[in-house]
Amino acid sequence: MPALNQILAVIRVGQPKKSNSNVRLTYSIPKNCILLCHPGTFDNKTPMMTKTIPGAVLTGLTLFSLAALSSEPFKALAPELKAWLPHVTLKFILIVLSFAAARLLGVPFSELSLAAIPFDSKRRSKFILMALLLGAVGSSFVLAFGIPRMQVLNGLSVGQVILTIWLWSSIAEEIFARGFVQGLLKNEGNVLIGGLSLSKGGWASAIVFSLIHLAIFVGGGALPTTITIMTLTFLLGLLTAKTREEMNLRSAIYVHIAFNVGGALGGIITNLISLIAFGKRLA
Repeated sequence: MPALNQILAVIRVGQPKKSNSNVRLTYSIPKNCILLCHPGTFDNKTPMMTKTIPGAVLTGLTLFSLAALSSEPFKALAPELKAWLPHVTLKFILIVLSFAAARLLGVPFSELSLAAIPFDSKRRSKFILMALLLGAVGSSFVLAFGIPRMQVLNGLSVGQVILTIWLWSSIAEEIFARGFVQGLLKNEGNVLIGGLSLSKGGWASAIVFSLIHLAIFVGGGALPTTITIMTLTFLLGLLTAKTREEMNLRSAIYVHIAFNVGGALGGIITNLISLIAFGKRLA
């Protein structure tokens, strides 16, 4: 193995240099020789591939796919609980894989932590209000244009929706997207698009958060539903990513939950308007 390492070093770096003290050959290997060095050699263990937005997106989608495949057996394990058990299991596995991948790729666990960090609570309130508005507008749009609801909601009681969708999913998805994916590109600089300056990790997390909702279509959901949800989750992803940058992960979870609450309130208000104006509910 030492001989093989010397050959690889020569190929990557160039000609060897003779040491004045003995006859052994020594090599000067630069830090950019990331593929030929043990991942623990340098302070930053994150592979170069994941230090780009496409790389972080691919890593996030791979992790989510593994979690989805791992949760499939639970559908047959308890058919009577099919409405919510696979969904809850998927998000639990996603959290576990996020921490495992963070350990493997050198993302500090502090990036996935829900520990409180001092911040301006008034500013968080503004983000929460924006999330409420986004959720309300989104649900009103869905009802107004007759877009089918997500199949994952079918068969769930109000209490199960609150516990599994509003709370559990919000926590798990934020740990995954804003904790792990966004943490992959921490300190990699900002990107300005459409007047919004956001870190590379923030953009990557929003893209991943949107793309994982392709699972709606793969699972048999309607295409209009999938497109609408992917658009809304991308916008929510940008909002929670900005919240994560300026505050903490816990605040991003609150903003995510506010979006879900806003969606419910928007549906109630839209149906009330429809009842008053047309004498019937939209859904």
